[in-house]
Amino acid sequence: MRQLFISMILAQGIALPAHAEDLAYSDIHTDSCLQEAVGAGEQSACIGASATQCLADTQGSESTVGMGACLMQTTAEQVFVLERNVR
Repeated sequence: MRQLFISMILAQGIALPAHAEDLAYSDIHTDSCLQEAVGAGEQSACIGASATQCLADTQGSESTVGMGACLMQTTAEQVFVLERNVR
């Protein structure tokens, strides 16, 4: 029973990267928003624009794994925008 449980966990871990290949993620939505933004407040509002579009365009994104995959992609964007605004 224990071996079956471990096998199931490993199978899920192996399957997750294949699911990530199906993401419809692109930084273009955030980049476009940042180009039009004036000031730090408007730039901060752009954070997550690409993740929001990813959630809308990716089949299965309503699952926890799908949401997490889209949101993980935008983490680097958030750090970049926040660091730029702090300087």
